[in-house]
Amino acid sequence: MVAPSGGVESRAEMEQRIMADIEQIDALLAESKGSIAQLKKQARSSGTKLGELERMIGSEKASAEKDAEIGVLKEQLASTKQFLATLIEMYGTNHSLPTCSGMH
Repeated sequence: MVAPSGGVESRAEMEQRIMADIEQIDALLAESKGSIAQLKKQARSSGTKLGELERMIGSEKASAEKDAEIGVLKEQLASTKQFLATLIEMYGTNHSLPTCSGMH
């Protein structure tokens, strides 16, 4: 075999070079495994954070829906108050409530 320096490589040198290459590959594999473990951990953490964010968004949507319901109920209450005030005024003026003959 030809050595990387251009000379002839002995069997012992070739074995040493191969062993050094294998050790380097092993080190790179270990480093890669560590990186993969770190990335998996980050992915799990991101998944948890994403779930929390989705729950928060759902909570915000529910809150907005409840706010809209409250707005509608406030409008209905204001309308009912106005109607009641009109009835009270009519009663004070006429001393009798109007009848609703068609509402039986």
